[in-house]
Amino acid sequence: MSTPFVRISIYYDGAHFFRASNHYLRDDPQASRIDIQGMQRYILREVARRMEVDAAHCTVIDTHFYRNRIMGETKPPENVLKSQQEFADVLLHMNIELHDIVQPEAGRMPVRMMEMCMALDAMERMGEHPPEVMVLIGDDPLYIPMVKRLQAKGTRVLLLYWDAAMRQRERFTPCVLASQAHWYVEMDDAIEHMKSTGDGLMESFFLPPRPLREDDAYQGYGEDDDDEDDAAPRSFFSRLFNRGEEREEEPHSDEVVNPDGTRESTILSLHAGYGFIRESPRNRFFHQSALKDCNWYDLTVGARVRYRPVSTVDDRQQAEQVELIKD
Repeated sequence: MSTPFVRISIYYDGAHFFRASNHYLRDDPQASRIDIQGMQRYILREVARRMEVDAAHCTVIDTHFYRNRIMGETKPPENVLKSQQEFADVLLHMNIELHDIVQPEAGRMPVRMMEMCMALDAMERMGEHPPEVMVLIGDDPLYIPMVKRLQAKGTRVLLLYWDAAMRQRERFTPCVLASQAHWYVEMDDAIEHMKSTGDGLMESFFLPPRPLREDDAYQGYGEDDDDEDDAAPRSFFSRLFNRGEEREEEPHSDEVVNPDGTRESTILSLHAGYGFIRESPRNRFFHQSALKDCNWYDLTVGARVRYRPVSTVDDRQQAEQVELIKD
């Protein structure tokens, strides 16, 4: 009897996620932001463990990221707008749907409009065909009615939240939401455990470290200064594509250029929903949505593939129509 797939929906409270990420950048020896791709890999592994199935039998059907966008009279600086767009590009490449909840400046209306929108959207999307698991990244008590309703329909809610990072806020309240979820993970403890046990996932859970700068700017992701994001010397988008996997100094012997414009080479690395194909002088990025006549779980490092090279508007090298070459 075959094992059924576990369908997963993921919802990020962007204000909570950015506060936690800022904590590791500014107030922790890690001195680096959380990599949302590493977060996705952790989620897949954690759901598989708790559902007692192999990760290959877990599939993320949709991921949603909610963030506040403050609409004020003053236009944000150009570097702020650029950083916000770069983060949106990262989410797009990961097939994560971004929801910008635009609201006037704080004081003109309730600042928790984002949380309310996310809760209502989630309940509406999961109405008729709820997934087996919903993963919620956040800690706001406003989500309690949503959690109760979804679990009454049979969806198990896995809550991921940061406690220590939130304690630095003046308005901190203990996470009462945890008691309502089917499972919950206090991510401060989970990360410390991964560090102490030498968990291989830690190698990609954080972005490459970079120093803080005096001109790091407010990004307007949330309701107060705790929700700011920093403009990095190297952009978030650039760090994604520069993990040491993008450059191939010497031509690789397996590279072939076909008359129809397609190319052939081997897979260099695979991550959560994306990977790199060996190619000189720069290894080529591909997303799981670019696969042709195969699925993600058919791929292995070293497998030979045929693909069509494309360049994005910002000159990033990507691959489309990626298909396995069978022996």
